[in-house]
Amino acid sequence: MSKSFSNGVWSVKTNKGTIMDASSMAAAEERLQIPVPEMIFGQNEITVTHQSGWKLTFNALDALDLVDKTGNKSGHLQVAYSEEWRKSRENNSHGHDVSKIHRPFDWTYSTDYKGTETPPKLVENANTKIPFEKLKQQKPIVLFDEVPLYEDELGDNGMVTFSEKIRVMEDDMLILVRLYLRVDDVVFRIRDTRVYIDFQTGHVIRSYIEKEDSFKNVRKRVPIGSTDHTQLLRDPNWIDSVLPTTKSMTYDCKL
Repeated sequence: MSKSFSNGVWSVKTNKGTIMDASSMAAAEERLQIPVPEMIFGQNEITVTHQSGWKLTFNALDALDLVDKTGNKSGHLQVAYSEEWRKSRENNSHGHDVSKIHRPFDWTYSTDYKGTETPPKLVENANTKIPFEKLKQQKPIVLFDEVPLYEDELGDNGMVTFSEKIRVMEDDMLILVRLYLRVDDVVFRIRDTRVYIDFQTGHVIRSYIEKEDSFKNVRKRVPIGSTDHTQLLRDPNWIDSVLPTTKSMTYDCKL
């Protein structure tokens, strides 16, 4: 299923399909050289194209290709349950012996993927920012979609999801791509990429934010008197509101 919008200068398209089948998952493991998440939506993507030929796409396999394949960047928090994960996956492989695939790697599938840009034009610019006040204005939405890219329950030790949302108005648009990670009793992590495009000026702004804290610290922030701690600790929006920012970068260009 696809949705699209075009104003003659900019074209926007979303595509949503089914979860990859076993043969496609095996091909993905061959390409990525890591065991892949339980669910990959390989056909899903958001693509924005400018009449100049510039294009920005968000898809699952490009995101997974940036997962740390060496384990050197993963840290102790991220691998606390990796052995349990390995055992759970040995009986649920996609045609490969997971013990023989390049390991160790970041089994939480954390990625700092900010989109596939062709040709590259966005450059880092700390002095620009997305105009959120403008985006709060009530304007007709001509295209809206939510597109999942991949998910994994991490051997029943938590959850990682990578997904995207898009909202297109007549004169501008916003994409949010979010990695959400919960490793029970260990860590919470959110990595957000937002892309704002002003159709009238051709200004493209991309922000990238990383947030992270220990499970213990986040649990302390559950309001006193809350009737259901578990519900809050499984709510990505609430988690986002209490996690501290650990990294922030902004890029832009004009087309």
